[in-house]
Amino acid sequence: MRKRFYEVLLGNELNEKDNGLFRQVSILRQELIKLLPERHIKWLADGQDKFIKYGIMEEIKYKISGEIPSLKVYEIIREYTVGITGCIYMIDLGVGFSLPQDIHDHPAMIKLRVLLCRIMSWQNDLYSLPKELSKSNEVLNIVFVLQGEFNISFNEALKRAKQMHDDDLEEFIAICDSLKHFSIYNDEVEEYIYNMKLMISGCGQWYKEITTRYFPGAYTGMIARNE
Repeated sequence: MRKRFYEVLLGNELNEKDNGLFRQVSILRQELIKLLPERHIKWLADGQDKFIKYGIMEEIKYKISGEIPSLKVYEIIREYTVGITGCIYMIDLGVGFSLPQDIHDHPAMIKLRVLLCRIMSWQNDLYSLPKELSKSNEVLNIVFVLQGEFNISFNEALKRAKQMHDDDLEEFIAICDSLKHFSIYNDEVEEYIYNMKLMISGCGQWYKEITTRYFPGAYTGMIARNE
């Protein structure tokens, strides 16, 4: 399924075995290719592929076994399971341009994407904590991982989790404030980074004011508070 998703998003023709999911992926490609260069579609496809391969496929063994992963393993997995690795490339649609390849591949931009995923994963873990505390078999939350790693109380683990979020955010801001050397693309990079910040603040607002899916007893399909 992962491989077919990737192939169709990169332009592989549909066949009679492809279900509705892959037909939606094909439609997505047809819409995006009118607005963005082919290299951007490849970035998006790679991001979605990593989300499934290094995120969902890596965490499933812990969901099945109930084993709590080590902190370092969880940090690696969580960067991908939060599902932002592909969504980052939707920024290009919002700003109306796609960054040049050399800027996209710049170490500072790569680090910002990693930090963005980490920050939003800690957001997700902290906001979903009340719901996950109501489950008897949930192990994939940074608070639970910290408890298991250091044999500490829930409150101490919660404090450390918040500090991890704040440390990553501080590094993210420091890198953003130092990026002034992209010559003729400085304005574009500044706008792009501004929209990366909007992803973080907008997601926080969504958790606090819009979604009900992380309330105890809620289910994933519950999106708005009035539903």
